[in-house]
Amino acid sequence: MNNTVEEQVKGFLKDAVTYLENRINLVDNKASILIAAQGVFFGLLTYIVKEVFWTKNPSSINAVSYVVLGGAFVIFIVTVLLLLQTIRPTKKFFGLRVPFTRMEIENYVMWPDDEFPTTPEDYENKVNKLDSLKIKENYEKVHFITLQLVRNKYRVYGWAVVGIKLLVLWTAVGVTILTFLKW
Repeated sequence: MNNTVEEQVKGFLKDAVTYLENRINLVDNKASILIAAQGVFFGLLTYIVKEVFWTKNPSSINAVSYVVLGGAFVIFIVTVLLLLQTIRPTKKFFGLRVPFTRMEIENYVMWPDDEFPTTPEDYENKVNKLDSLKIKENYEKVHFITLQLVRNKYRVYGWAVVGIKLLVLWTAVGVTILTFLKW
């Protein structure tokens, strides 16, 4: 491979990894904002139901209020868990299924594995043995893993957004029913 083309490929892969890391930061920030917004939304719903629709006497409106708040709480919890999974993926919860397998290249330094250097001297020794081809292979492997991570984060984030839409719809329908029961 021509040295110029090889350098262009490495430059492209480096830019692609940076782009994907920016996407990861973006989806994490959006998920954090949605957790806060959803908490405020659920707090307002609780306040509205308690202050506007709650009655002192046992009535059907109180039963409907329990259903509205209970359903909203369940949707809220599931959505928050999805958003947390987007930010901090774990294998124990939904799992992002990132293909983390042993990298079959020598001097792989971009993603820690069992053979990752444990001392600064070992790391420096590994880095000093890198050549242009090994650098390109490192970028290829980390690009693939990062691409899978972004794809799976957005998949979980998409389900969280569906949950938020469901919460808004549930709330609108519930408040409408409560309004008709009250008046």
